[in-house]
Amino acid sequence: MQPVSLIWLQQSVPVLFPQEGFEEWFSFDDNGHLYIRQDIIKSAFFFLSGLQEYDRTERDEHGRFLHRHSLQHALGVGMMPVVNYYFDVLVHALSLFCQRWDIPFERKRLFSSFGFWLSHDVDRLAYFSLRQTLKRMLQYCGIKQRTSSRNQLKKDIVRGLAHLIFPHRFPDPWQNILSMAEDEAKLGIRSTYFLLFRQHYMDGRVGLKPLRHRQMIESFRRSGAEVGLHGSYASMHDAAVLRNQIQEFEQAAGFTPAGIRQHYLRTDISQTLASQLDTGFQYDATLGFADAPGYRNGYCYPFKPFDFSKQSIMDIWELPLMLMEVSVLEYQQGDFEHLQLVATKLADEAEKFGGFVSLLWHNCRLREEDYPGVSSFYPNLIREMMVRNAESITGCDLVKLIRTL
Repeated sequence: MQPVSLIWLQQSVPVLFPQEGFEEWFSFDDNGHLYIRQDIIKSAFFFLSGLQEYDRTERDEHGRFLHRHSLQHALGVGMMPVVNYYFDVLVHALSLFCQRWDIPFERKRLFSSFGFWLSHDVDRLAYFSLRQTLKRMLQYCGIKQRTSSRNQLKKDIVRGLAHLIFPHRFPDPWQNILSMAEDEAKLGIRSTYFLLFRQHYMDGRVGLKPLRHRQMIESFRRSGAEVGLHGSYASMHDAAVLRNQIQEFEQAAGFTPAGIRQHYLRTDISQTLASQLDTGFQYDATLGFADAPGYRNGYCYPFKPFDFSKQSIMDIWELPLMLMEVSVLEYQQGDFEHLQLVATKLADEAEKFGGFVSLLWHNCRLREEDYPGVSSFYPNLIREMMVRNAESITGCDLVKLIRTL
């Protein structure tokens, strides 16, 4: 049968496996027996397990399953945490059943309002490096293809040379993460920074070996922020590369990271997550759509992925990614107004179910020259989350919290 839509919480919610002859979610008979009339569990499993990613072969040039490939896109529910709606139906039906039979029933939420998890993938730290400055010179002269106007290239070349000669007087705009952490701490926000170790030409130019990175990591932790690993481009399919990255991280940071997010959001649900589990990670934070905001697995709670090869639940938590700034500003060619609307919608859904909002903002996406108005929009965006009485959490916080339920 084709999916149908039923109303719940004033929203039209798709049922993937409807039961013929029934147009309601559940019902009671005269004897007080409860009947769930739709296959809610099967529909929830379809989304949570990522089954569609096994059934469909479409991938982009980076090997990613995108929103445009998904059933959510086909049904128009990418911004709806459909699994939370399914579970809400079940919980409500059970509460009515328990009420009818005088059975104690307690409903728990992850947050009284909603959680706000802010994270940053630190792919790049040097906008004015010698290599980039020389590259811009070649672009300005027409030897290499230009990526910006000649006027902007000229400005960046002059600033780059000034930075290389007087680094303290002319700071690099991408070496901003400590100031980001300080500004976020003033708002009561404790964020997570995923640091990338370069092992592939598609990786950024962040090395974890220099002493200054250890000092940077220590500064993060003193501010209450969390530091995790940003799995390199090649680690999606190579467990050995991932193990080597962890060793490099431990040598630079002095501790083992609890969480990981894969670079470019490149992940294979079975292979990549299995490698992460084998190497000791407590959680992954990769499962979101690169080309659109929303819910790749239809859920605004942490969950444990399913391993189809072993027919069992993996012992690693998935903290779904719901909003990445470039999904709206680059892939969808949207503006700040649209991004704000998306963030508000995600917060509304999270608050409805006591779930959380996950926002990823790259440190290299805060330059006014690249995104005019971002220096005021970004702090206002995260401030508005806190004004809504969100509880700021890190990835480790989420894992600890979900284990208490």
